[in-house]
Amino acid sequence: MDRGRSDDGTNGILAAVVVLAAGCCGKGAAVQTASDWETPEYQRQGGLALIKASSMYARGGTGKGVTVGLLDTGATPGHPDLAGTYVVIDSFEGVDPMDTNPEFHGHGTHVAGIMAARKDDSGMHGVAYEARLASYALEFDENDDVVDFELGKATDELTTFGVRIVNNSWGKVDVNNHHISITITDVNRQEMDAYFPHGLPAYRRYVDAGGVQVWGVGNSRLPEVSFHAGLPHLVPELERGWLAVISVGLDGDLADYSQQCGVAAAWCIAAPGGDRLGERRDAGIYSTVPGGYDRSEGTSFAAPQVSGALAALKSMFPNLGFQDVRDRILFTADRTGIYAAPSIYGQGLLDLDAASRPIGGTLFSLGQFDDGPVATTQGARLSLSAGAVSRYLAGEEILVLDRYQRAPFRVPISRYAGARGGGLSMRDLELIVPSRLSADDGEASGLAFAGQDFQVSGTSNGPWRLSVGHGSGLVEGFAGLAGSSLPHGNFRMARNAVGMALGFTSAAGAFHASAVTNLEDAGGAGRGIMGWHPRSVWRASFVGPQARYALGAAFASGLKRPAGLKGTGAFALSGDSVDLGVRRTLFASDAVRVGLENRITYLAPNEGPLIALHQALLATAGLDLSISLTRHVTLKTSVSLERPLDSGEARIRAARSVDAKGRIDYDDIVIDQGALLAFDRVGVSLRYGRGPDAMYGAGVMALRDGFGRMQAIAGARAALRF
Repeated sequence: MDRGRSDDGTNGILAAVVVLAAGCCGKGAAVQTASDWETPEYQRQGGLALIKASSMYARGGTGKGVTVGLLDTGATPGHPDLAGTYVVIDSFEGVDPMDTNPEFHGHGTHVAGIMAARKDDSGMHGVAYEARLASYALEFDENDDVVDFELGKATDELTTFGVRIVNNSWGKVDVNNHHISITITDVNRQEMDAYFPHGLPAYRRYVDAGGVQVWGVGNSRLPEVSFHAGLPHLVPELERGWLAVISVGLDGDLADYSQQCGVAAAWCIAAPGGDRLGERRDAGIYSTVPGGYDRSEGTSFAAPQVSGALAALKSMFPNLGFQDVRDRILFTADRTGIYAAPSIYGQGLLDLDAASRPIGGTLFSLGQFDDGPVATTQGARLSLSAGAVSRYLAGEEILVLDRYQRAPFRVPISRYAGARGGGLSMRDLELIVPSRLSADDGEASGLAFAGQDFQVSGTSNGPWRLSVGHGSGLVEGFAGLAGSSLPHGNFRMARNAVGMALGFTSAAGAFHASAVTNLEDAGGAGRGIMGWHPRSVWRASFVGPQARYALGAAFASGLKRPAGLKGTGAFALSGDSVDLGVRRTLFASDAVRVGLENRITYLAPNEGPLIALHQALLATAGLDLSISLTRHVTLKTSVSLERPLDSGEARIRAARSVDAKGRIDYDDIVIDQGALLAFDRVGVSLRYGRGPDAMYGAGVMALRDGFGRMQAIAGARAALRF
């Protein structure tokens, strides 16, 4: 029997781990970092820092809800760090299950502590410190080996009990040759079949049930692993459920006693098993023993680091099979530097930081199960008002899956959704009145009309007028050709928006129609309907005699920010809207004009992969007052209200957890869409103009959204033409 060494030179055994599926990924507490877990207990164990266990703990991998099986010399259920953790204590016929055989010096207790000792601010703690234990004490024959019938019986019992990770720290040795390990290359298939009439079929049943056997490779300084650790070399169908573990010292180099991976490189991994103690009392792995704690070194104590890692990772990833978790630690092992030599270190050094991270990018789940439809998180972003973020998204989390195995990770939704930038701008103050730049007399004449963010040029022929233009304010610019504000949403377009307008004037009034489209996505923010950022807008309006009234209708398609939400990637949003309105002049004189505008807007959003908006009906009412204080000075005040008549809810589809069968649980984040659509505005501006070559303006505007948040802006602007 090949055992690890303790302080007095005695040897020891490796244990078995069982992991049962646990729930995952509900709402979490405050975010913790790896350093929060690097306590004196953590440091004292000796191996946790080398395998970067603290990073795994910060992500929730502690072994909670998982049962760890222990095939070893027995259990010490009364130890303070192990008390209450055992769910089964059993043994082979006639073997004391309590780890009292003085020959083994509490070896089973030492291994149990490395895997699952409690985290209680004393002594040390195990890799999976919230796991449970199931102990099965073995009997060794006169050749320091386990009887084949006993091995088959123990394996089948653990399989029946639900143990799916069994960790073994014993191995067949040559008792006539200084207990040198018998390696996998020392035997052939015929010899193995003869040796394992009961054990080998039990191993096959165990692996077929989804289990993983973990083995220490032996302490004989040989280039090949022990017979049991290397079994897949002769029985390849066992490889998917097998792990061989070599030992590195606390400096990360191969321990001078450890055997190497050799032909087992494909299923072999390195973990800290401690250095030879000699005169250094801190060189071994510190763990529980009957009556206290002690240090030991050997591959016996490297393997439970891996077993505990499997248990802790399984508690993080309940939807992964045990063999999936095995594949994960092999795939993520550190292969850099010295660990790039597979004949020595196999797949590399156990790295729990890498194993507990998403591999290959992340995905949003869209289906009922983890293998169902998904959407990439790359480029996914949702921008919404600060009020909505604070009221509905604060502290919320969403489940994402990695690409490698669909492993689940609970992350703050703030990683993908947050308050939009920008707010009121100088454009909202409307300080500079658009001006006609030129007009020619005659039956046919040219026309140029410009504002601070658009330019229109065209020609008129009798009652007809044809115009083209460009700029982000083009929708409003075309409306200005009528000489009166028109009752439709003045949508913000992209800077390179282009369009065409047609007008006809008669004694009954003026008819206007226009079409504007973006050549790129509109930027900027904008609040309310004007900030919905359509791809294209078609508008028609009629202005009555002397602009006493106006009727308008508009259809906007390809809205990029319906209801003020902007989404990209999996949060992409779109929609269309229809706008009907009427404007009336309530009072008009040479110096004073009062206007009232009413609109009804219908929003028809398109549902995205992760977000759905409800159809909405909005009413807008606006009152404006314009007073000519002098020939060149005009005071303008305006008040407008946007209110939803029927709005419903906005829903973010949020995966919250996944169970052992891969079933995804969703709990939508519900946002009051009415609050997203409600806005109040009030503004005052003072304008001074001496023709189109010199215009000045100053003003202030305040806005309140449906969440009660206020914004205000004040500014001044001058437009001079030389």
